[in-house]
Amino acid sequence: MTANNIVISHSACSNGQKIDAICLGSGRFLRSVLVPFLSSNSKPAIFQTRGRTFLDSFVKDEELNGGSCSNTNIAVLPSLCYPVDTIEFDGNTTTSNIDIYAAGSLGTPDGKSQLMNNLLSNMNGVSVIGVGVTEAGMQSADNQCMMDLTQLLYEIFCLKLMCPNPNGRICIVNTDNVPNNGDLIRSHISNNAIKFSGGEPREGRKGSFGDFIRTNVAFLNSMVDRITSSRPNSKNGLVPLCEPLPAKALVICDPGKDLPRWMLDETDQLRFGVKIRQIQTDLDTDISLKLRVANGTHTAVAHVMALLSLTNTEALCDSSSPSSAVILSYLDSLYETQILPGAMNDGISKNEADATWDDWRQRLMHPKFGLSTFFITQNGAAKCGIRLGPTIRSLVTSSFRNDITKDPPLSV
Repeated sequence: MTANNIVISHSACSNGQKIDAICLGSGRFLRSVLVPFLSSNSKPAIFQTRGRTFLDSFVKDEELNGGSCSNTNIAVLPSLCYPVDTIEFDGNTTTSNIDIYAAGSLGTPDGKSQLMNNLLSNMNGVSVIGVGVTEAGMQSADNQCMMDLTQLLYEIFCLKLMCPNPNGRICIVNTDNVPNNGDLIRSHISNNAIKFSGGEPREGRKGSFGDFIRTNVAFLNSMVDRITSSRPNSKNGLVPLCEPLPAKALVICDPGKDLPRWMLDETDQLRFGVKIRQIQTDLDTDISLKLRVANGTHTAVAHVMALLSLTNTEALCDSSSPSSAVILSYLDSLYETQILPGAMNDGISKNEADATWDDWRQRLMHPKFGLSTFFITQNGAAKCGIRLGPTIRSLVTSSFRNDITKDPPLSV
């Protein structure tokens, strides 16, 4: 039997023309944060960058679960969806089924051809491209994911595929916490654009591919934050197992107002843990609060718990434990007397900081998502410098006069 290289949902029509968003990557994090948001109003397709385990989870055999196949290695199924498990704060697990409209793989020439040549040529337009690449994949413009994204945009350019967004610009959204990730991807793609077209206009187009990248593509900086693992015993670890959605699971900075209009709906944003910022400094504040409040208190508590021979932060959810109550009281004091004043001294509002702490404090006490204190305290000096250093620097250089050495993590 010839393996299918792409599966398409009937909801996208047999050739996929209704698909309007593409995700490069099929990792659990992308599928539990970005894709559910896209799926609420768009019709996303997911292409695994290497291998085909995600694709094969839909196509089991020639019967195709009531679908059909053709000699072009395309399978058409009645519907496509994948599960995402969430362990709620009460310990119960809920499962959401996320609808998608195509799945494929870029891991083989035939699989890549199904996206670059066949699917794109049938689509009516594309609004968002999700990029599930990690920091390693963004180290160089020559990395495969950056080359794949460049080729995808080049094919869109050649096909003159429309973009329905307000300003007609395709939005690139990355799901890894690399600083200024959108700017970095833009730099790589701009360098690759010259290799693909030589900088010359293509026949039938007014400008070059490089011009298209500059004027028709928006590379958006972002921040992501959701603890995600995999469902126990799920095949190939494909099923995401997540904490409840944090208030800022996905923050996107859209200074040019290029995102699809539906993404601006605050009800949808709240439902999916999304924040849309229009000013870079607001995103910088979100990142700073994540480092200072969430990561800073996490590092602090891990050191204290390790000294008390508590090996996992799950111990914090034991309300009957005297040590848990004392540690949480310590963390509240650390936030209120050190981190909050430092943040406010650096221009961060009390309301924003308090909201971040309230959200993180609840997450910290989740009964199923604790981490090893040994793991957290590894490279402790470096982590303290990144996560607690900004608070210490702010307090030392400001008029704030508190005894910053009385808190163990700040004096480590």
